[in-house]
Amino acid sequence: MGEDTAKSMGFRTTVLHTGGRRSLKDLFDSSRTDTIVLSKAMEEAGVDLLLFAGGDGTARDIYEGVGTELPALGIPAGVKIHSPVYAKNPQSAGDLAKLWLTGKVTKTAEQEVLDIDEELYRQEIINTRLYGYLSVPLEHVFTQNRKAPTPLSETAPSSPLPMRSWSIWRRTPTI
Repeated sequence: MGEDTAKSMGFRTTVLHTGGRRSLKDLFDSSRTDTIVLSKAMEEAGVDLLLFAGGDGTARDIYEGVGTELPALGIPAGVKIHSPVYAKNPQSAGDLAKLWLTGKVTKTAEQEVLDIDEELYRQEIINTRLYGYLSVPLEHVFTQNRKAPTPLSETAPSSPLPMRSWSIWRRTPTI
């Protein structure tokens, strides 16, 4: 998963395994369990920054693996990205990772891991849920903003929002 490329760029690498793989096919198939187990292994190995590529589902798996214990940054590669744990684009992810690894950015902020309910989405109902937080290097110029609001409190309404046609949501301000 990138060892050869990283080595060719001068990085020192350590290969981590999830264990239990028996066939060549298994080497190319991965699951959310692999992501969770490997993110925990990276934390235990003492990595400085966990970079991951994917969408909100991957961010959920990274959260389940490391929570806020390890600085993490997403490289946007998914079809839906609501979580502000992602860089604006792959270039921004690389730029922010470099700043973090060279000590030019030293603070993190806990950012929301959000995802939509897929089953409700297929019924044209948007329901964004807060799953937890990841510690993300703090430099907002490189990271995405949150795409959906989260409840202000435990007692705030949490009912799903029905989708509306584009014409209803696009309004012209009056002056």
